[in-house]
Amino acid sequence: MTEAITLDNGIIVQYFERARFEYHPTLAGTEFDVLLGLLGSELGYATPPVAPPENEDELAWYFVPTGHLIAPTFRGFWSDHGGLLTFGYPISEITETEDGMRVQYFERVRLEYHTENAGTDYEVLLGFLGEESLRSFLDDETETGNEETDDDDDDDDDDD
Repeated sequence: MTEAITLDNGIIVQYFERARFEYHPTLAGTEFDVLLGLLGSELGYATPPVAPPENEDELAWYFVPTGHLIAPTFRGFWSDHGGLLTFGYPISEITETEDGMRVQYFERVRLEYHTENAGTDYEVLLGFLGEESLRSFLDDETETGNEETDDDDDDDDDDD
């Protein structure tokens, strides 16, 4: 959705529909130099912790740092697509949207269960948090009069 944007702190970000990629120069050469932004947390989707489950099998899916359990609906997708490193901790329990879709928020993403795609590779999808975060970022930049620009100088020097 954007070109690369260099933030004041030196981190280079690029917005996509479902995520914000971040390049952290101070972590160059490590497995953490490019990360997904903490959009679920930044956009305020964290909910209060819940008590740990009593069932031993369920306890394996409970994360003490945030006090939330990964819903059975999302466990396979979460595990198969990068788990904690990619998506972060769960920051909410599974919930249902106004239109009946089951969703769960994680530090970096929103996982959505799409019944219309049941049995396909698209049954669980990432929500459009990148798009939502970009709108918030642009609103903040407009309010402060501090609009960021991408790394490229795109002067409109048309030779028409």
